[in-house]
Amino acid sequence: KGDLVKSTMGSAGGFSLTRSADTITMLEIISTMEKTILINRCLEEDKYCSLTRSHICPVRKVYQNLQTHIEEYLASWTLTRLLQEVDSL
Repeated sequence: KGDLVKSTMGSAGGFSLTRSADTITMLEIISTMEKTILINRCLEEDKYCSLTRSHICPVRKVYQNLQTHIEEYLASWTLTRLLQEVDSL
């Protein structure tokens, strides 16, 4: 779905990455695997809010800021970095 891996048929077949491991981020992987990575329903595109005032809601602004930090953090983790972390354990 996310064009991160490809499969090869046959006796020498299997799965491989479509790009270098140092260019694939955890953000891409999680975004591909999960329906949403948003931490709260009010951040969805439809701007769902039971009070219909999401554009001025101070709590929503906190969620947006936290969401940005989460996405930046996940984007900073590549597969290469993750494997290096595992190797150091």
